[in-house]
Amino acid sequence: MDMSNNMANQLRGRWILGALALIVLGLIAACGQSNSTIVTPPAPTTEAVPTPTSEPVMAPQPQSTALPQPTLTPPTPVPTENTPTPIEAPTASAKSTPVPVPDTSTPVLEPEPVPRPASPSLKTPTPAPTATPFVYALPPVDRDLFNLALRLRPEEVIPNSRIIATSAVPLEVGHQDSFLLTNLTDGKSRSINATVQVVSEHANWYVDNDVNIPAQDLKKAARIYEEQVRPAVVSALGDIWNPGIDGDPRLNILHANLSGAAGYYGSRDEFPRQVHPNSNEREIIYMDARSLKTGSDLYMGVLAHELQHAIHWNQDIGEEAWVNEGLSGYATYLAGYRAQSQDSFLKRPQVQLNSWPTDIQTSFPHYGASVLFFTYLSQHYGGPEGMGELVRQQLDGVAGVNAYLAQYETTFTEVFQNWVVANYLDASTGPYGYPDTDVELQNAAKVSRAASLSERQPQFSAQYYDLSALGGHVTLLFQGSTTTRLVGEGCHGGKSCWWGGMADSIDSTLTGRFDLSGLTEANLKFDIWYDIERGWDYAYVEVSKDDGQTWDILRMSRSTKYNPTGNSYGHGYTGSSGVWVDEFVDLTPYVGSEVLIRFEYVTDDA
Repeated sequence: MDMSNNMANQLRGRWILGALALIVLGLIAACGQSNSTIVTPPAPTTEAVPTPTSEPVMAPQPQSTALPQPTLTPPTPVPTENTPTPIEAPTASAKSTPVPVPDTSTPVLEPEPVPRPASPSLKTPTPAPTATPFVYALPPVDRDLFNLALRLRPEEVIPNSRIIATSAVPLEVGHQDSFLLTNLTDGKSRSINATVQVVSEHANWYVDNDVNIPAQDLKKAARIYEEQVRPAVVSALGDIWNPGIDGDPRLNILHANLSGAAGYYGSRDEFPRQVHPNSNEREIIYMDARSLKTGSDLYMGVLAHELQHAIHWNQDIGEEAWVNEGLSGYATYLAGYRAQSQDSFLKRPQVQLNSWPTDIQTSFPHYGASVLFFTYLSQHYGGPEGMGELVRQQLDGVAGVNAYLAQYETTFTEVFQNWVVANYLDASTGPYGYPDTDVELQNAAKVSRAASLSERQPQFSAQYYDLSALGGHVTLLFQGSTTTRLVGEGCHGGKSCWWGGMADSIDSTLTGRFDLSGLTEANLKFDIWYDIERGWDYAYVEVSKDDGQTWDILRMSRSTKYNPTGNSYGHGYTGSSGVWVDEFVDLTPYVGSEVLIRFEYVTDDA
């Protein structure tokens, strides 16, 4: 670590976001921890701002090791705060016009709970010495929109409660409301007016006033939802927040012409508008009126998918996309329908299971991988009720799956190994098949002669080769890398850096306390590399003069107020820096007192 001792009155550091990480070469490096931890640097001796004498503390998130030589790649950033069901397009271009989803879903029987398999007899290993955990082993903090609004929007009058009403008069057919719709391709919102056209036992069914849906189709959808979809999903996985933010026990289902998805759920609607400016302040699912025929099998499958997202948010406020989307696909299966995305995966099984693309139009194989994995998990480990237990698991991603599987004395990695074999064999019994689902892999590369093959393969994915044409005995030799980068860029100019993590609905912070009381001027310098979902997730540089009660967001040369989604709290980093860049900010307005300086990275929930 290169420590500069001649930078009086300056704080010097390096930072990666998105993957968000920071190498600090000055005072802030020696005194930072993640997850809102505050530490105090050594007292100044001769210079106005002291240079630390210790190495910086790294604080990346779970599923990671210290840079620059990590061993796991976490999921890639996900596109939006909402949890959409994508519309399959003819090309992978993000700018291509979505094509209406064909109504080809095939109904399947609702599965019965699968008995838990007997746990294998395992030898008890000899315990190995356990090292003291490093601070970078701390899990990420879940994003708390209320706390963020109180800290970063002091000009707003934030209500004391998330609930805007404790009870509500039941809506009647003909009731009208205005709503904000999100365009999932660019994050921008537009206002519409919609009317309640059906009221069922557990839902209000709205239709955009500019959209025409036949009354019989809407009544059919309401009947199937109440008799089939909701009972199957809720009995296994749990319920939405009820009566929720608006005091109305009914879910709201809004039909309108959406952009970029067949349906979506956004948790920002669960908060008052003072907390998130684009909230519709009710439990609500959005359904696309153009690509979905209301009441069709495809429509009901999408509705079941989005219902799980609403349930999951109530049971576990933060979860990684591949888990959340996989369980939503599983909810479609529970409701009696088939997720079309699994065919896309079976044609392209090389995608990484615990990863998610930033382009929604290329995400179909990932949806398919995750739904098949959790279908397999259910059929071998716990059935529908077990998946409900997994929904309620507060640990996220692989850690959450491992916590659930501990009762079966197995791990995510072991189940993954069996799963990739099951996708090829689909045996009728044992771990290498799906007892209640027919799976047919459609992409195995045929090898007709002995050869040396060189491939690039993501972690937690599978490439299949058909060697039957070789005949006789075949010897296979495999050589591959044992490590890979956490992010697309290594630490710059030092051995280590702070990484803000790569997960959904997290709030990662690196905070230091500094005494500027004896100074006449002060500066902060750092180097930064970031790759953040533009317009949806943001990182900030902040200063607090009241011991962390409120924070000023500093304007940096590369920060922006671009905020189409309403997710930003001020000047923040979003998008991609491409390379490491230098940043500098004048802290002179804060001299004369003790302050906290913070780097903060906030992601939305999908």
